[in-house]
Amino acid sequence: MNHINNIYKLFLLVAITVGFCACEDDRDSNPTLNIPASFVLNQPPYTSGVYDLENTSTILLTTSQPDYGFTAATTYEVQVAFVDDFSKEENYKTLATSYTTARMEVMASEIALAMNELLGITDASDFPDETMALYIRLKASLYDDNGIVYSNSIELPNVLGYFTFEDPYPLIPINGNNGKFWRIRYFEGGEVATIYFTKIYEKDQYENEEIIIVDNAGSGATVSNGVITVDKTGWYLIHVATILDGTTLTQTVEFLPPNVYLIGDVIGGLWVATEEGTFELPETGEGDFVSPVLEKGGELRMCVIIEGYDWWRTEFMIYNNIIEYRADGDDQDPRVEVTPGQQVTLNFANGTGNIK
Repeated sequence: MNHINNIYKLFLLVAITVGFCACEDDRDSNPTLNIPASFVLNQPPYTSGVYDLENTSTILLTTSQPDYGFTAATTYEVQVAFVDDFSKEENYKTLATSYTTARMEVMASEIALAMNELLGITDASDFPDETMALYIRLKASLYDDNGIVYSNSIELPNVLGYFTFEDPYPLIPINGNNGKFWRIRYFEGGEVATIYFTKIYEKDQYENEEIIIVDNAGSGATVSNGVITVDKTGWYLIHVATILDGTTLTQTVEFLPPNVYLIGDVIGGLWVATEEGTFELPETGEGDFVSPVLEKGGELRMCVIIEGYDWWRTEFMIYNNIIEYRADGDDQDPRVEVTPGQQVTLNFANGTGNIK
């Protein structure tokens, strides 16, 4: 019996030792968040040349990911200034669009707007007609604005800006379709539809401009002398197709029902728009689009549907309570997991969203 007890004690000792080692291994394998002092924003090639923002769609920025001690889903924000001093908030502006990859096609129009705001210019005649030096740095952060770290700053010595103002409803590019855009907008009856067309053609490429209205939502929209007026109050999905034919630039503006859909895992793996996955429309211009209560969990995917395009070309996601559009970017990462019983709300008036 003593012999058996000794064997039992030996096995118990081995089990405890192995378990202790396993726990140590688990603790060693858990990543530890490291906040680096900085990270590298690369100097773009040909920076000695002139960046003519009015005649440029985007400026390419590339960076190395901050060394957080492990691979992390990082959000990048672009900050611009006229002085190489980002220690004071009044010296710089943060651009509206954030990025989740280390390769960023930064919209020239957003940089131009930041320049106007920094200069405090409210009249086109006051805007400088010479190039200016502009400094750029990146702010990187993890989920919920954790792990904030700033890059070095770079100088673009010759930036030619132009007078502009903030577009509260910028058109969103349809992924992989140059000159095609969309937007969900609310209009009051009789309101002039201020739709600011994204600049993709240079002025010297065309002589005539034409706007064509296609009303597939009962909006009563009309166009006269280039001004669009919406007759019926409500939410609309706007689809804009821009085509240059010879010397004529034609911009077709289609008004569609503002349907928003859940798609994929949360509707049983169906990758098509369904009635069961349709968001409820708000009654006012400040209201929320509300999803059905989720019966299934998995990866959250949302989109609008425009005939002629794959659903994912017009999809979007919620990150840090902000609606972020795929636009011309890559597949949106990180994935957002949801569980049964949750509900999604979207506010297209202020660009926010929630998952509850």
